[in-house]
Order: sequence, then C-alpha cells, then structure tokens
Amino acid sequence: MSSLRLGDFAVLIVILFSWACNFVAIRFSVTDLSVTTTLLGRFCLVGILLSPFLKWPDWQTFRQLCLLTLVLVAGHFGFLFWALQETSSVAGIAVFVQLGPAFSVLMAWLLLGEIPGIRRIIGLGVGFSGIIILYYDPGLLSSQFALLLAVLCAFFLGCYNVLVKWCQGVNAVNIIGWTSILGIPIMALGTMLEGASPVTEVQNASLTALIALCYTALIGSILGHGLWAWMLQKHPVSVLAPLTLAVPIITTLASAFATGEAITLRFVLASAVVLAGGWFILRSPPVLERMKDGEDRV
Repeated sequence: MSSLRLGDFAVLIVILFSWACNFVAIRFSVTDLSVTTTLLGRFCLVGILLSPFLKWPDWQTFRQLCLLTLVLVAGHFGFLFWALQETSSVAGIAVFVQLGPAFSVLMAWLLLGEIPGIRRIIGLGVGFSGIIILYYDPGLLSSQFALLLAVLCAFFLGCYNVLVKWCQGVNAVNIIGWTSILGIPIMALGTMLEGASPVTEVQNASLTALIALCYTALIGSILGHGLWAWMLQKHPVSVLAPLTLAVPIITTLASAFATGEAITLRFVLASAVVLAGGWFILRSPPVLERMKDGEDRV
C-alpha cells in the first residue's frame, strides 16, 4: 500500500464509486428498457465516444477481440443486466459478481496451467461457500433465478479476465471500444429476436432510465475502466485488485439509499464470506509465479 499516494487514493475512490453506482444505474435503466435495448444503447454510446481513439486491429487481434466480445458482451454483460432486471436485490448481485476472481483462478488453472497455491484454494472454498448462504437467504428466496444469473455473469467475467491476459498487446481503450462496437450487432440481433423496438422503448422510457443508461456508458464504462487501466500502468495488480472488493460494500449502501433495499444480517454475513474468499485469492499469487520468483510454496 505504501506505493499509493494521496492522489492515487482519490482516483481509486472515483473508480470504486463509479463501479458501485453502476449496479444501481443498471437496475434503474432495465426497469423501463429491455436488457438488449439497454446494452445496445450503452455500446453505441461507448463506441461512438471512443472510436476516434481506437487503433485498427490486424487480423489476429480482430479474432481475439471477437472472442472477447462474445464472452464480455453476450456472457458477462448479458447475464449481469438480465439478473438486475429479474431482482431488486442490487447488493446481492454485486456480491455475487465478486466471484469473478474465483472463476478466473479456475479458468487460469484449466487453460493456462497456472497452478493455484493453498491460500488460493482456501479462497475458492470460502468464496463459493458464500453462494450457498446467500442462495438460501429468506429475503432473497424470490430472486434465486437472478442470483443464478449473477453466478453465470461472474463465470464469464472470470473467463474474460483470463482471455485479456491471453490478448497481449491490446490496450484497455481498444478492448473497451472494440468490444462495444462489435457488441452492437449482437444486441441489435437480440432486439430483433425479442421483437423489441429500441426507438419506441427509448421514447417511452422515463428520464431516470435514460440518465441511468448514460451513466453506465460514460461513468461506469469509460471513466471507471479508463482510470482503472491508467492505475494498472502505475501500480501492481496485487496492490490494486483487493481494493475492488470494496465495490459491493459501496453498492449495498448506494442501493439502500437509492432504492430502499433492506439489508439482512444473513446477507451481511454471507457477503463477508464471499469477500473473504476473494481477499485470499487476490492477495495470493499462483504457485508458478512464486516458483519463478524463488519463493517457497505457501
């Protein structure tokens, strides 16, 4: 932590609040708009705003970006927005998404051969045990389907994290911009299959939903992820990543304030279990990395 200065903490606060409030914004946007229309609008906004800064990819990079788009757009974003449409428990979804690092460890183990250490295995067990507690929270019984969607969202986030590591040489701006542009035809097809009319939906949507949609694109995506990429260039991932576990805590407070969502003791305890598992994982490098650095296994 000593490498972080006061200005860095200020930037991190902006990042964490932008991401945390993004969950609430998504919830407001999908109240009046369908998931496909919301995502279509978000990707159009992000694609238009970032297009002047994008580098035209070569064929190999383009194929990598197409794979990233399928995992991020159809997988992570699709299930996230769907989950938030199916439940009013914004805080519960935010906590479940924190299982992304756990799935990243599993996928990196299977696809990249990165063997997890004992602390990471403990983190996996602790993190996933929180799912059972949350799933049977009496206050969330009517939202079990949404929480299942959130787990799928976290799974695709874990896959995305591994794929980003595989796509060496593609910077964050190009990833955010190109996946948004490539995601536009996917969401356009989705609206056609649903029989939805994006123009009509937008015209009939409330001002709150439209502002929330703009927030998800401008603040949650461009500002939040842009600043995060800038911070990653200055500081090690091992220093920054654990701080993202504050996102569901801020989301819980923001959701309680904005929507009046009730927070039960069981939810708090289950969330603590999930976040504790994430802390173990994010603070523990894989065994292969420690062996390369000459460190002992822990």
